[in-house]
Amino acid sequence: MELASGTKLGQFEVVSPLGKGGMGEVYLARDSRLSREVALKILPEALASNADRVARFEREARVLASLNHPHIAAVHGLEQADGVRFLVLELVPGPTLGDRLASGALEVREALQLARQIAEGLEEAHAKGVIHRDLKPANIKITPEGRVKVLDFGLAKALDESSDASPDDSPTVARAVESAGVILGTAGYMSPEQARGQIVDKRSDIWAFGCVLYEMLVGQRLFSGPSATDTLAAVLTVDPDWSRLPARTPPGVRSLLRRCLQKEKSSRVHDISDARIEIEDALREESSGVTPVTPAPSSRPRRQLFSHAVALVIGALVGAGVVLLVRSPAPSPGTAAVLNINLPGEGRLLEQLSGVVPVALSRDVKRLAYVGRRADGRTQIFLRRMDRLNPEPVPGTEDAEMPFLSPDGEWLGFASEGKLKKVLLSGGQPVVITEAPDPRGASWGDDGTILLAPNNAGGLFRVRATGGDLEPATQIDRARSEDGHRWPRLLPGGKAALFSVQPLSGRESQRKIDALNLVTGERKTLIEGGSYPVYASGLLFYGRGGQILAVPFDPERLEVQGEPEPVLDDVRMDTKNTGLVHLDVSPEGTAVYVAGFPKPRERSLVFMDRAGRQTPVTSTNRPFFSPVISPDGRRIAVVIEGSEEVLWVMDLESETMNRLTFDVNVSVASWSADGRSIFYAGNADGPRSVYKIAADGSGKAELVFSKTEWWINDFSVRPDGSGILMAVQDVHGHDLMFLPTGKTEVEPFLVAPSEERGPAFSPDGRYVVYASDESNRFEIYLRPFPGPGPKRQISNNGGVTPSWSRDGREIFYWEPSRVGRLNRVSFEPGPDPKVGKPQTLFEVPLLMIDRLTLTPDGQRFAMVQPPPEEETPLSMVAIPGFLEETKARLSARRR
Repeated sequence: MELASGTKLGQFEVVSPLGKGGMGEVYLARDSRLSREVALKILPEALASNADRVARFEREARVLASLNHPHIAAVHGLEQADGVRFLVLELVPGPTLGDRLASGALEVREALQLARQIAEGLEEAHAKGVIHRDLKPANIKITPEGRVKVLDFGLAKALDESSDASPDDSPTVARAVESAGVILGTAGYMSPEQARGQIVDKRSDIWAFGCVLYEMLVGQRLFSGPSATDTLAAVLTVDPDWSRLPARTPPGVRSLLRRCLQKEKSSRVHDISDARIEIEDALREESSGVTPVTPAPSSRPRRQLFSHAVALVIGALVGAGVVLLVRSPAPSPGTAAVLNINLPGEGRLLEQLSGVVPVALSRDVKRLAYVGRRADGRTQIFLRRMDRLNPEPVPGTEDAEMPFLSPDGEWLGFASEGKLKKVLLSGGQPVVITEAPDPRGASWGDDGTILLAPNNAGGLFRVRATGGDLEPATQIDRARSEDGHRWPRLLPGGKAALFSVQPLSGRESQRKIDALNLVTGERKTLIEGGSYPVYASGLLFYGRGGQILAVPFDPERLEVQGEPEPVLDDVRMDTKNTGLVHLDVSPEGTAVYVAGFPKPRERSLVFMDRAGRQTPVTSTNRPFFSPVISPDGRRIAVVIEGSEEVLWVMDLESETMNRLTFDVNVSVASWSADGRSIFYAGNADGPRSVYKIAADGSGKAELVFSKTEWWINDFSVRPDGSGILMAVQDVHGHDLMFLPTGKTEVEPFLVAPSEERGPAFSPDGRYVVYASDESNRFEIYLRPFPGPGPKRQISNNGGVTPSWSRDGREIFYWEPSRVGRLNRVSFEPGPDPKVGKPQTLFEVPLLMIDRLTLTPDGQRFAMVQPPPEEETPLSMVAIPGFLEETKARLSARRR
């Protein structure tokens, strides 16, 4: 239907046509009632004549009208006049992004600034359950002020019709949008699942976002063809040509594009907020003058780098799990051996049980040490002799972590029970070397000296392998916002070392790799934005964003020579917390790494009753963790994992989500007694601190307490509002400190050589339960507050994360063993409190263990249910000849 200038539709007078596409004709119009210019989108006649479709469209239009964001073009309403149905839309001046791209690629910074705004708009829509389904440059306007406005949000689903427009500009819309077998979207920007007619979710928008960002940087469409069919075929079969990205594209943005454009949506970025944060980090680094290292791209996937044929496949069932060994009878350079060793839950379960889990390869490549899980659920260090099929458990290393080997490969060093130990691999009992309360790496030198990080914060120390006192090797520099020195590697000769510098913020982009002259004590920064250095025969390797990068390195001058290049993709590493990378490279050239860069998994938020029966809290799955029910039971504060951990509040009646935090990694939250405020522990550019924010999102967050030397991991707000009891961590471990309201100085509540964690006030504020490892395993204890008074042990077989019922008559806690047991203990307050015997309510997989939170009636617990695929074992990959081929590639790049 074409409308002439001057045509009146109720209060609207058509001025001129604006455009035509698969979604309908658009006109500039004047709203006489409100004296404003608007855009009218005339709906297709086929829709307007179908009562059922009109009714469904009206429902969809109401949802679209609820979107209110500066980067989303507003839907003012759905109107009908003179037999014409039309949408009234915000009139957005300026060209479309498609118009801008007609003259070529954008500058990298401009592209990222626009992409950030697009991501912000998508983030708002996704939070309200709206998926665009047809994101493309033609649906993105750029105002004269440079502000992005995304058009046609959700209209592809709302219109639900067929179209004959061009394959590049027209969506193909079929009948049953919510069912599999339907194609809906624009061919060149459709995700593979859309192209196959499968069910779509917000990850389809993330794919389209990747296509748009790529096009802004390159200046040409990522997927195109002479027809819609050819274009869809390219979407399903053609891999992006990463070599076309500009040289100045930040490494984090390159990695983001790869993750947005994964053809399997389960491997794709799960939340657009992750993309927004990655782009913000890249823009922030550029603004601060930090020039990111830009790797020269390869036109083929990194996993195909080592392409020699594998000749032999052997399977064996062993104590540490099912192991698949793939190797060549006569290994040649580039032959990859894959060891599928049982590291359950993509490391998540393993990390809960054993902390950090690096792999350690002997210099002669005859032995490989790693942490595995036994049949009884406990972890232990296993040793694989590379000339044998089955790994062997190392006696005395039960529940140990952080294996490392002596230069001759005869001794195994490890961390256990707050100490650094060693054991002779030919037989013998473990020997204590020194204290190491919370270690972050150790390296054994040729002279019998070990360089280690005995704590997760603070500097490095040296100690003789035979034992003795720790000698300081480095000191952290608070002026440079340093929190700790980690993952040391002694260089050949033992006179210098490499190590990671952990920033107070914990952000990967702010991590550094420094070189240390052990003779003079001087150190200098080699790498910005990387972690976990590994040196081998003239090359420095390190991890960043799931990639291993390599750069030539002079160990005498302690200088890098050239620019780093990515050499491995999809490597397991902890980019959020520790900076650990699961990699080792021997001097003779073999590399061993654990595959599978961890990505946030979407999880279900569920209620669990006392019998262990589940009911869903919401139909939406996201990377939820640490849910906390409000005092009135109507809302849940929950952290959602991404590039940052963000605090949201869910209204249980409407299932709407309200984001509360920005630019802070949130670890745990707690409601005020009146439900008006939420306290949370988080960190931005400094140590983890306690903040307070209005639960309705009004106003800004208020810093409650921060101390540079402390890392606050958990806390409990006293119900009367008189203060907060915090589990604070320093170089000596965790202690419990009380912060009175309105004060800046804390009062010690429990300071001991043991670790105290997870405090929880009783509803009347007179008692505190907490977990302590004073008996060499964590148990739950009860103390009166503020004291004095005796302590009482509550648990009898291990316990973590205690909590109270709302009436204060019950204490709940998790008992971790092979499964997680939720235990209940009755409690009667009084001069001589009575504590009952623990009773198990139900069992769940260990992956579900989290802070406990109850509904007001005390009958249900809010919990997070991970998907089954988190139990998938990881792969450990060995690559002989890795150094030789890496050096050849780096040399070819320089030429």
